[in-house]
Amino acid sequence: VDAKHGNGDTQFVPISNLRGSCWTQSNWVEVINVSGSVIRADLRFRNQNGKLIGSQRTKLNATAQIHINTGALLSEGGFGIAQIAPDTQGALIGQSMVYFHDCEEDKLQSAYSSPSYISGQDIQVGSYNRYLQMTNLVRLMSTTVNDLIFSMDVKTDKGNSTAIQQYRMQPYQSLHFNISDPELFNTRPDSYGQMVFSTNKRRKLMVENLRVRETNGKVD
Repeated sequence: VDAKHGNGDTQFVPISNLRGSCWTQSNWVEVINVSGSVIRADLRFRNQNGKLIGSQRTKLNATAQIHINTGALLSEGGFGIAQIAPDTQGALIGQSMVYFHDCEEDKLQSAYSSPSYISGQDIQVGSYNRYLQMTNLVRLMSTTVNDLIFSMDVKTDKGNSTAIQQYRMQPYQSLHFNISDPELFNTRPDSYGQMVFSTNKRRKLMVENLRVRETNGKVD
């Protein structure tokens, strides 16, 4: 887990159980009490449609932690979001740990972690990079009980828009987009640029860009 201050606000983190031509995923959400006191936290897990697929209220002793096998809650190929709500300010940090398992050998191909954090503002900006044959998988996650409208503006490194798209998300819905798809976003190999996400409500959307490269069907 990345070293950082504990948080007392409701935090969110992506979860997934994806698969490729020669890999599968396992996914564990790790929640850590960084305070010196006993705390309690409500954990909720939802799939890409926003449906609740698991929940628990857990007690954590001082500096204790819990790991939840969230990949087992999702159907094969599924993804979604985990919600972490502590009852104490400055108490928790968390992350979603994803492992890529090889289809031919009993070994890991790769792994990555996504830290938990609170929802972003009404405008969020990120970058994409298509050098080194990388795929840019953008995840958008609604953190509200209401419908959410957002727009996505993909730009080149010169600031020119290559695609502007608008979507409506259902409550707690998650969406995945491949920014490296030239038909949808008109990006080019060996290029990089910017993505601007705008919503009609503040602190109701989380965005993450996962850069992945596959060689012969395996993540390297």
